[in-house]
Amino acid sequence: MSEQAQSQWWWTAEGFFLVQQFDLGQPALSPKQLIVAIDRQVMARNRRLTLNLASWREDTLWLGPIALLRLGPLMAQPPDRVGGGWRAIRGGLIAQSAPGSLYYTLAAQQGRTLLSVGLAGFVPRLPRVLFEHLQLPVHRRLIRAAAGDLQAELARAAPDNRA
Repeated sequence: MSEQAQSQWWWTAEGFFLVQQFDLGQPALSPKQLIVAIDRQVMARNRRLTLNLASWREDTLWLGPIALLRLGPLMAQPPDRVGGGWRAIRGGLIAQSAPGSLYYTLAAQQGRTLLSVGLAGFVPRLPRVLFEHLQLPVHRRLIRAAAGDLQAELARAAPDNRA
């Protein structure tokens, strides 16, 4: 994976959209395993972001009695999109309810696997200007860190790194 992630974001009438793309190289995991692994890393990074004060229970990130973020279960992408998964955004303190989603997609390019992680139709509770200056930078760093964690996991699992 390259150190520099490609990142784009924009607003529409439906909400906020963000796509970050990472080069995973030639991982030994199946597409389904990669999607489960990045989702696990994103959830772990969310927890670490709160200094482990928050915890995930039943697809909700809880800080004591406060639901910070409610997500749907990890679902496979529709059949027309190979190698992906998504979670519906269902609300919480930092997000208004549906129809937003957190998604992961895989694509092959020149023998390498590209991972895209994105938000689609996300409607934050913060006003737009505050979201762009406070929540967006945190989200981008969190996803970059989760992708870095996945890169490290893949490097440890690579056949040439096993003893």
